[in-house]
Amino acid sequence: MKNIKKLFFRFLIVCFIIFSVGASVVAGVIYAFYQQLPYVSLDTYQQSINSKIYDEKGRLILELFKHENRTKRVGLSEISPNIIHAVVSIEDKRFYTHYGIDLKRILKSVLVDIRLGRLEQGASTITQQLARNIFLTLDKKFSRKIKEVMLALKIEHRFTKDEIMTMFLNEIPFGQGTYGIESASNVYFRKHAKDLEIHEAALLAAVIRGTTAYDPFRNYDKAIERRNVVLKEMFKDGYINRKEY
Repeated sequence: MKNIKKLFFRFLIVCFIIFSVGASVVAGVIYAFYQQLPYVSLDTYQQSINSKIYDEKGRLILELFKHENRTKRVGLSEISPNIIHAVVSIEDKRFYTHYGIDLKRILKSVLVDIRLGRLEQGASTITQQLARNIFLTLDKKFSRKIKEVMLALKIEHRFTKDEIMTMFLNEIPFGQGTYGIESASNVYFRKHAKDLEIHEAALLAAVIRGTTAYDPFRNYDKAIERRNVVLKEMFKDGYINRKEY
């Protein structure tokens, strides 16, 4: 009996040591990644020098320097609620309740990918997309994904949801060489972002998924099909009524 107790006690000690070493290693890795994260502030966001255009697989297509960009940044008050609702519905339904990452969405994405046998579902929140579009690269390395998650948490801690949404809508590409919702509104509809109607906002939100694949000037039918998906999600989320849908 005493031997059994000794063995059990030794087993607990070994488990504790293994756990402690493992926890220390994980903590060290996290700290190392944290040290590599860029400084995040409104100043660093506003001072971004250039913008990069990627395809749906994250491959760099074109790099545009600041003076070449068709970009005009606007404040939240100058952006129609319609585009905010459309983007939240199609890109990140729990944007206003999560803290940078959406664990429920990640789990759902993994289950869908397992069922389909391929990487099909995206699980990045708006904050994660902002993190990689402005402060990181779009490469497929696992280390970049870890940095993306950590930076998303950092962004959520430093900025309000309204600030994050404003930065996101001002930074992302909308195709046709445009960056930001104001420039996109002008190119596609010859109007300001604050004047976007529901169907117009839904179309621009649709383009985010693939600026080439869903470009209404090049692939009109696919763009409209995707726009209708956005409208359906907006209706399900209660942002629009059946008549508007």
